[in-house]
Amino acid sequence: MPNSNPGEIIATIRDVTVTFDGYMTRALTRVNLEVKRGEIFGVLGAQDAGKSTLLRLLAGRLRPTEGSVKVFGRSPRWGSTKARIGYVPGKSDVERSLGFFGRIFRRKAGSAQAGASGVPGLTQAIMGARDLIILDEPFSEAAPAEKVELKALIRELIGRGKTVIISSDSLADTKDICERVAVLHEGRIQAVGSVQQLLGAPEALRFLAPVLPPEIAGRIAEILRHELARETAPAKPAAAPLQPKPEPGAPPSADDHLTRLTKPAENAPSPEQPPAPGESAIDHEKLEGLTKPGKPE
Repeated sequence: MPNSNPGEIIATIRDVTVTFDGYMTRALTRVNLEVKRGEIFGVLGAQDAGKSTLLRLLAGRLRPTEGSVKVFGRSPRWGSTKARIGYVPGKSDVERSLGFFGRIFRRKAGSAQAGASGVPGLTQAIMGARDLIILDEPFSEAAPAEKVELKALIRELIGRGKTVIISSDSLADTKDICERVAVLHEGRIQAVGSVQQLLGAPEALRFLAPVLPPEIAGRIAEILRHELARETAPAKPAAAPLQPKPEPGAPPSADDHLTRLTKPAENAPSPEQPPAPGESAIDHEKLEGLTKPGKPE
């Protein structure tokens, strides 16, 4: 029967850091996260982003180096709390040939149940009294038909009042099923919210790039290349800016000197302008007579 208090915070991670190899390897750094009752919560990130470490913390399989992890108000390592958590680990080298169904039953791939007939038994295997279901990389290497079946199973779990946390390295596999997602990169939370909220963020491309499908990432890169080429194309030469007038009392610049030298003197008459009153005009006939050679005698 579905829980009557949806939206309640049932799992919290506070300032959690996880290190291995005597603090030499840092898997998570100051992670903060909350998961609500009745939601499908996704943990997205590329390989080695820290997804499996985070899920192991919530499942009570790992103790944080720093910080605290609470599920249903207590440590997930507590016996009664751990009994309420269903955990399906991710693919390991030993289980490389097993799909999600094989991992859930811990069987070889040949004996794993598949198809619609396997869903009821699978549901019973991971439900029971478990209120939080944690699935690490359930869509990894799954065929399209298997992904459809897995999503139907997850929705059935939600319909029965469970909370589901899944991890994935692909936004495409989770965008139509997760109500909220957290994006991990190198052990740090980059963003948390609905897929619509994350896509609408100004820095969406930065933190979503590792989990975008290759074809979409390629298209984005092509668009950016065109934009960059357009921005770096040589621009048309702009008109020379007007020179500002010097402030009163400021020493003249080189441009001022050049302008003064090439500019006609102020108040100088133009060639067509008649002489000012009081000035004598040149007698061109007399001038011509003086300069013309005389007649031979």
